[in-house]
Parts: sequence; C-alpha cells; structure tokens
Amino acid sequence: MEDIATYLIVFGLLIGGVSFWQIRRRKPRPFVLSMQHYPELQLGIIVRKREVKSKDLVVEVRCHKALEISGVFVEMISKSREIGKLETSALLPQAGRTVVLAKNQKIQFVYLFEPFKKYLKDSGLPMRTFRVVVETQSHKKYKSHEMAFNKNWGLFRPDSGSYN
Repeated sequence: MEDIATYLIVFGLLIGGVSFWQIRRRKPRPFVLSMQHYPELQLGIIVRKREVKSKDLVVEVRCHKALEISGVFVEMISKSREIGKLETSALLPQAGRTVVLAKNQKIQFVYLFEPFKKYLKDSGLPMRTFRVVVETQSHKKYKSHEMAFNKNWGLFRPDSGSYN
C-alpha cells in the first residue's frame, strides 16, 4: 500500500512539473531588442516570442510630452550605407495614420513577425541592416538602433565593429 502511494506522489509531481513547464513555454516572452531615449519620447523595439519562435514585432512609443505621430516606417540600409525608405502602412494601416498622443501616453504598433519578415525580403531594396523610424507631424524623425536578420532569419542587433 505504501509503494502505491509513493508511486502516485512521484507520478503526480512528474505530471505537475511537465504541465507547469508547458504553460510557461506557451506564454509570450518579450525581448527588448532596442530602446532609444529621446527628450520627447522613448522608442522601443520588442520581439515577442511564443514557443521558441518570434511571433510579434512591437514598436512601442512612450511620450514625455504631447506629440502627433504622422507615421512609422522602416529604413533599409545597404552595405554601402545607402538608405531606402519602406512604408509599413501595408502591413499595419494604423502605422500610416496620424496619431495624437498626450503627455505620458504610450502606443504600440504590433507587426506579425512572419509577414513583416516577408515584406522586408520582397521589398526589392538592398538590405544589410534596417531600423524603425517614427516621424512626427513636424517632420522630426526618431530612429531605433540598427537591426539585422541572421542566417536563420532571427532578428538581432549587430555590433558596430569599432571599439575604443
């Protein structure tokens, strides 16, 4: 009788541990890829991962004072540092419209990762790296850090290559 109770407790703990691990694995995990601080706003690029794969690319804008955001777009940067502008309003209509933000308000532009990646690949613009740009109504641009895709199309922030 004691052996049966011991087996039930061990198997119960084992099943509980596996189910807890599965629940934690399914939860979306945000990974902050880029965070830029400006006097007027804070621009963050966040990758949400779910079950080991990247699911969403989030452009988060937190305003320190009232602003009107006229658009969000991507700058494609080639090897020779030529910059091409790529509108993202085809992926997310909200990114192409003017958004009025009050002081201390935040907004998130959420792009599905797979369509975003495909849109950048099929754009026809030469790309080694890219960055996300938020433009205000007064034509002031706020840029994220440069980002790139690795050989498995995972998103990362490359080193500048220059030290000291």
